[in-house]
Amino acid sequence: MNFDTTLMHPEIVTNPIQENVIRRDLLSSLDKLAPELEDEIAAAVDELWGVDGEDWRTVSLDETVFRIAARGSARIFGGKVLSKSYLYLIMEPADAANCP
Repeated sequence: MNFDTTLMHPEIVTNPIQENVIRRDLLSSLDKLAPELEDEIAAAVDELWGVDGEDWRTVSLDETVFRIAARGSARIFGGKVLSKSYLYLIMEPADAANCP
């Protein structure tokens, strides 16, 4: 697999810090993080896609999936308050799209 171009930055493959952070910090916390992530994603999907099965509406899949991911990552890395911050949430997807 050509990770140099797939991951958009060759240092990701050679710098071992990402693996350490994932193994040590993120994976060891999954039991605590999963319920919060589930709660945030469910709330985001309900808010962005709606819960009314009778009145359908058109949504932009690209935009809403980006916003759902932004809310999920904000909840995990910044907490519940940040995941509800409108200003942060409109800025984060734009920043993520511009990452190398």
